[in-house]
Amino acid sequence: MGCQILLDSDAYVRFEWFQSTESRGLATLPRSTATGTMLVHNHQTQLPVGRLIQGATVSPRKTPLQAKEEHPPTDDLLNSVLSWLNQGAPDWLHLRNIKSEEFERVLSKLHSLGIKPRFDWDAEMATATMRSPTKLHEYTSGWFCHQAMDVINEKLAQVGICGRPSLTHNGAAGVGVGPSAGASWEFESSVSPDQSLYLRQIDTNGRVVKVQEAPRIVLETSASQSREHIMEKVFKYLYDTDGAVHAAVICDLTNMHPLTVPRCGHKAKPFKAEIATWVPGKTGNDELDYPLDKCYHHEALGDHKVGRALTDDSGSGSDSSSESDDGPCTTSPVSGPNFDRNAREYYRINPKNPKEKQYIYRRSPEWIVLCDDLDPAIQESPIELTLDVYDILRPCSNFPNNYIEDRQISIPLGILRQELMIRVQDIRDPPETEVPAPTSTRKHPSPKSHARQEPPKKKRRVRKH
Repeated sequence: MGCQILLDSDAYVRFEWFQSTESRGLATLPRSTATGTMLVHNHQTQLPVGRLIQGATVSPRKTPLQAKEEHPPTDDLLNSVLSWLNQGAPDWLHLRNIKSEEFERVLSKLHSLGIKPRFDWDAEMATATMRSPTKLHEYTSGWFCHQAMDVINEKLAQVGICGRPSLTHNGAAGVGVGPSAGASWEFESSVSPDQSLYLRQIDTNGRVVKVQEAPRIVLETSASQSREHIMEKVFKYLYDTDGAVHAAVICDLTNMHPLTVPRCGHKAKPFKAEIATWVPGKTGNDELDYPLDKCYHHEALGDHKVGRALTDDSGSGSDSSSESDDGPCTTSPVSGPNFDRNAREYYRINPKNPKEKQYIYRRSPEWIVLCDDLDPAIQESPIELTLDVYDILRPCSNFPNNYIEDRQISIPLGILRQELMIRVQDIRDPPETEVPAPTSTRKHPSPKSHARQEPPKKKRRVRKH
C-alpha cells in the first residue's frame, strides 16, 4: 500500500491510496488534515505519474517568482513532516519547491523535539527527500561501524604501505554532491547515508587527521526506497562527489513496511534482505581509476614500504581478485522502463558531457542474500562481503606506480544475518507485555515463613556474690 498527497488550488487535499492496479480508493480531506506538498512512494511499488487522480497532476518546476508565491509557511512544512511521522513514516517523503532556510528551521524544530530524520537535499530542484530510520537501519549501521570497520582496519594495518591508515565512522552526516559541493549547506545539494567511514592518517606531528572531508565508504539501508531510486543515489555518491567516495555498500530490505506485519488475520509478506558493494566502473585510465593521495610517511614509521612496483608491460593496478570478472555482466540504464533491478552494472548519461556514459558495478556476481522467508535453507550457508583495500586507500603520490598486492577484504556476514532475523521476528511477533491471568487459585506463602528471623536472645549471666 502507498499514498500520495498533493495540494490542489482549492481548499482540499486530495488523497489516493492503492493496493494494486485492480483495487484503489479515493478520499478527499480538508486541507487542515494534511498540509504541505508531499509525495509518498511505497517501497518497490512507486505510483506512476499517469495514475495520479484526475485534476491532481505534478506541476513542472516553477520559476523563482512562482515558487516564492507557492512556498507553504514553515508551520505547514513542519505539520506535514509531523503528520508523516505520526503515521509511522512508512515511506520516503518529498517536500518540493521549498526554501533551504525554511527547511533548516523545520530541521531545527525537529531536532529540538528529539527527532532526527535522514534527508537528501536537491538544491537545484529545491526538494528535500526525507526518511525515518527503523530499528533495522540502526542495527545495520551499528554492525557496519563496529564489526565491519574492525575487519577493515585490521587489514589496513597489515597491508598499508604509506603512513598508518585507519577508518573512523561519522554516522549519517550529509555528503555534498553536485557542482556546488563545498558551498555552505544551505546552497549545496547533499545526500545522507545511514553510516559513513572516513579515512584517517597520522601527520608528521603525530596528530590523527582526516585525509578528506568526504567519507571513503558509505552504507545505505534501503527499506522504503525502490531499487531504482537507491541505484540513482549510488551514482551521486560515486560520481557527484568528484570521486571522493570510493564504494557504496547497499543493504536492501524488502517488505519491511509496517503494513507487512500480520494483522486482522492476514499473513506478513515474505521478508528478504540483500547486500552488495557498488563501485565506479573502470575507465582504463589509471589517473581516473586510481587517483593519488599525499604521502603520509615520516621517520617515526621507519622505512617507507613500496609494495608491488608496476611497469608499462606489467598491467595496471586493477588485477585484483576482488575485481575479477567471475560472472555474467548484465547492463541496465539506472532509470526508465528498461531498468533491471538485478543487473550487475548500471549506466547513466554523464551530466557534464551528454556524449559519455558513467557506470557503476556490483562487485559480487549476485546480490548476497542475508535473509529470505521464501528460501530459509539459504540462510544456513556462510557468506562474506568483499571489499578492496583501494575502496579505502589511494596510491601514494611519492610512489604512484606501487600497489598493494594483497587487496581483498572479506567481511563475515553471519552476525548481521542472525541479528536481522531476530529483529524481524521481534517486529512481527513482539514479546508479550501483559502478564497472563493465573489458571488456578493462587496460594500465598504464610507471612511467618518470610518474617524476619531474630537471633535468639542471650541469657543474662547473673554474678554470684
